[in-house]
Amino acid sequence: MAYGYRAMFKILSNYFKNYKLDTICKMITRWAPPKENHTEAYVKAVSDYAGIPADDPINVNDREQMIRIVAGMSKVENGREADMSDVIDGWNLL
Repeated sequence: MAYGYRAMFKILSNYFKNYKLDTICKMITRWAPPKENHTEAYVKAVSDYAGIPADDPINVNDREQMIRIVAGMSKVENGREADMSDVIDGWNLL
């Protein structure tokens, strides 16, 4: 599981570096595009879970922010709470 979370952290970091996507809304819109997903609901769920407004700039190097964001994405993707030790282990693999 940790390597899957590591991959999520890497992908979101690449979204920032390569495409200047610096908010939850921008990142989730790329991750789960509207023509394939209910992107607005996904953005709201992650934003609410992370406690970060969807359009506020995020720092992809901020451990706490990114752990909350990825855990929120995991909950949307899997339909259940992430095991936070796995998410943290994923961050630590970076």
